Amino acid sequence: MGSKRPKRFIRTGNYLLVFLSDAECAYDGIYEIRGEGEDGNQMIGQNANGDIINEEKRKILVIKDSANGLCKIVDEVVCIAYHEINEHKNNQNRTVIYFKLKSITER
Repeated sequence: MGSKRPKRFIRTGNYLLVFLSDAECAYDGIYEIRGEGEDGNQMIGQNANGDIINEEKRKILVIKDSANGLCKIVDEVVCIAYHEINEHKNNQNRTVIYFKLKSITER
């Protein structure tokens, strides 16, 4: 299997599933997450990053991994902002996108 990281974003039908750890799950209804792409510059296009800012394309659901290995849908969100930063990784500079997502789930 190798050391490939598990997928953090899964696009399925009308949904984009975003998998977050306990530490990344917001309690105030705001999530700040790193975009899709581990190598080279992250871009907004025909990928999860594009789906996040184009909320009419897919609904975004936040999924939390639990200790027992099951996953649970914990929120539905929309993107309210994003920004890019430069990061130095593996002796290369690259652009990384961070998204700010807001809960639209009624509680």
